[in-house]
Amino acid sequence: MSVLFVAVFSCPAWAGGKSAVPTLTLEHQHPNGSFTFRTPEGWTVKPIANEGLEAWGGDLGLRFTVQPGEQGLDSLHAACIDEGLAPLSEMDPYRHFDYEYVGGLLADRRVLDTAHTVRYDAPVHGHRDWHQRTLTLVGGGQSLCIMAYAPTESWKGKSPAKAVLNAVMGSVTFHR
Repeated sequence: MSVLFVAVFSCPAWAGGKSAVPTLTLEHQHPNGSFTFRTPEGWTVKPIANEGLEAWGGDLGLRFTVQPGEQGLDSLHAACIDEGLAPLSEMDPYRHFDYEYVGGLLADRRVLDTAHTVRYDAPVHGHRDWHQRTLTLVGGGQSLCIMAYAPTESWKGKSPAKAVLNAVMGSVTFHR
C-alpha cells in the first residue's frame, strides 16, 4: 500500500490565509478505502448519494465525491463547481470567483482548484451567501472532488473558518 498526502498548502492560491490550524483529532475513511481525512472533534460525517461523504462542523461543511477511473479533469471540475448546497435552479446565476481553474500536479494526480461565492434563493443551513472552494484530483485510478462550504461572512481575511476547511482538505491521504 502506498500513501499520498494532499498538500493543499503548498500553493499560495490554495493556502487561502495564514490562521491557526486546528487540531484534527478524528480520522474518517471513505467506504471504498481509497482515502482518509481528518476533522476536529464534534464534526459529523455521513454518507450521501453515489458513494459520497459529507462532513459538517457547525456552519462549515465539506463534500467528497468519488468516481472510479480517471475522468476528464476540466469537465469533472466544472461539474463539481456546480455541486452547491442547493440545486443550480435555486441559486443566483452570478458567481464571484476568487480564482478559477488553478492547476498543478500532486504526485500522480492532476489537480484543479477554484473558489467562489454564491447566493441561494432561500437560506441553506441558515445562510443565503456562501463561499465554496472546489478541489478536483484525478489520478491513481480514481477521480475525487472535494467541495468546502462556509458562510461568506466567516470566510473573509485570515479567518478561523478558512483555516479549518483548508486543514481538513489538506488532511486527505490516498491509499492505493
